[in-house]
Amino acid sequence: MDGFVCMRLDRPQVVDERKVQSIVRGCVVVDTCERFEVYGYFPQERSELSRMRTRFGAKRGRELHGRDAVRHLLRVAAGLESRVVGEPHVLGQIRRAFRDAQLRENVGHMLAALFRTALRTGRRVRGETRLNAKSESVVTLALQRLESDLGSLSGKRIGIVGTGELARETVAALTKQGTTSLTVFSRSSERAKQIRTMQGSPVYGLDDWARTAPGLDAVIACCRTANPILRATHFAESFGRLTCVIDLGYPQNIDESVGAIARVSLTRLDDLTRSAPTVELASANRVVIEELSRLDQWTQNRKAARLIERLVRDADLPPSRSTQALHAKIMRAKAQVAA
Repeated sequence: MDGFVCMRLDRPQVVDERKVQSIVRGCVVVDTCERFEVYGYFPQERSELSRMRTRFGAKRGRELHGRDAVRHLLRVAAGLESRVVGEPHVLGQIRRAFRDAQLRENVGHMLAALFRTALRTGRRVRGETRLNAKSESVVTLALQRLESDLGSLSGKRIGIVGTGELARETVAALTKQGTTSLTVFSRSSERAKQIRTMQGSPVYGLDDWARTAPGLDAVIACCRTANPILRATHFAESFGRLTCVIDLGYPQNIDESVGAIARVSLTRLDDLTRSAPTVELASANRVVIEELSRLDQWTQNRKAARLIERLVRDADLPPSRSTQALHAKIMRAKAQVAA
């Protein structure tokens, strides 16, 4: 499995996926609410890998190679690397990352094989284990924390800061729970004007915060930003009803100063974790090991097939009936090995 690389970034949301795709050929960017990882296949120390390292610089976190990189992606797809073990959304995020890279014609045979294996791993873990039988996610855990702090959500006013995928999921979950008074805030006033409503809830820009936010009982922040956007100064005396603030941002959306407000309970993303029963973890790890071995065997077969093809080409045998029959047998063998 030599050649596979996973570059994990420490500050994921500050990196533009499209820029990564334009800088580096042959890579897939996995961008979720808690990770930004770039996967590539570089059989030698190619210039693309050097460009990746130069581009990310200090933002670059741990770099995984070969079998370690493959195992990590399979574990991510299985939900074993999520804060909520077995969370259901990561598989769809990997699928979209793979599809987007394919649409950009940015995926070779080896990287495609890796991601197909990862998707199969995730499907098998879902189908063969009960790793997360309740389909819990950081959003469902956030709602549980809200109910713990506020009691019933009926009649409560809740603000959602963010307009991305995680924000939409949060709004949908709160609406399903029967929360009817939701207010959504976008960092961009222009984007707020474009969206206007999210699933029936009004959308405002953060510059309208002082006018529209007072009276909220709780705030859930889930923006993609490099630095905190809400501080203690955002929660003045007019926020006397506010008791619960939940920060689902990674990096953090809420400044530490908010946690110092006596009446406010501040919950971070790191606080919303859920483990899994040992037996289900063992079953999921077994699937990962099996799929890792399967991909390993495929890569070995592919190497053998390419070697056979090169031997046949380099032999340049004279055309005779016997050599043609030999050539046909070798090509059949090559096809069987590569299957």
